[in-house]
Amino acid sequence: MAKTHSFIANMQKELFVLKKENLSLGEVVINCNFAENYSFVIQDEVLSFHWTSTQATIHPFIIYYKWENKLKYLQYIFISDCLGHNTTSFYVFQNKLISILKENRKSTFWSEENNLLFRW
Repeated sequence: MAKTHSFIANMQKELFVLKKENLSLGEVVINCNFAENYSFVIQDEVLSFHWTSTQATIHPFIIYYKWENKLKYLQYIFISDCLGHNTTSFYVFQNKLISILKENRKSTFWSEENNLLFRW
C-alpha cells in the first residue's frame, strides 16, 4: 500500500510541475486544499470557553500563471465558519475565487484531496 501511495504522490507531483512549466498565455493552474478546521484559542481562557470554542475552515488557493515568460503566483485564503468539507462548500469558494480573478481564463484546479469532493 505504501508503494502505491508513493507512486501516486510522485506522479501527481511530476504532472503538476509539468503543467506549471507548460502554461500558455492567459491560462492558470490553481492548487487548492482544505487545510483543516482550526479552533480559536484565547490565552488564559475560562474553562467554559474551552468547551464551547468556535472553529473555522481554512481553504487556501495558489494561482500559478505566466507573465513575461516567467512563472508567477497569487495566493488567496478563504476563512469560513462553514465546517463542512464537501462539494457545496468547495463550489462556493471556487466561484468566489473565479469572480476575484475577473478575467475569463482557462483554469485547471489541482488538489491532493478526494476527487469526488472537487467535481463540478
